[in-house]
Amino acid sequence: MTKELEKYEEMTFEEIKHVDDNGNEYWYARELMNALEYKR
Repeated sequence: MTKELEKYEEMTFEEIKHVDDNGNEYWYARELMNALEYKR
């Protein structure tokens, strides 16, 4: 397993959550993809 995969396996949704200036929470699809272990 690569280090990058190990890094994402340890991530939770809270760790990859982003918050805009208005307090809205959002996630980037590429980060979610890796956290959910999708290949593509």
